[in-house]
Amino acid sequence: MTPKDTGFFEGGGYSKKQPIGIAMPSNHISNEPYHEWLKEKYGHLKMRKEKCILCGEETKWPEGMGIEVRSHYVEGAGQLCEPCWEATGGRVIIQPD
Repeated sequence: MTPKDTGFFEGGGYSKKQPIGIAMPSNHISNEPYHEWLKEKYGHLKMRKEKCILCGEETKWPEGMGIEVRSHYVEGAGQLCEPCWEATGGRVIIQPD
């Protein structure tokens, strides 16, 4: 049996008159039970976060995350928190010891 025999195609192309016959899962199904299970099982594990180079506060960025996707990162200096970034405008001068 070919696809043409099943009525899925007419003249070699897709027919809007006939259903394709493929059942796809709905994106509207709740994954809440799975998310609750994940939280229960792994919620106690915390990723270490980068600390601000000026004030020492924890930032939202996990250690090891690539700098190309971070915001408030000063190349050659390190990660800033948002308040320090706002205060300095991202301009940090590095002075050797």
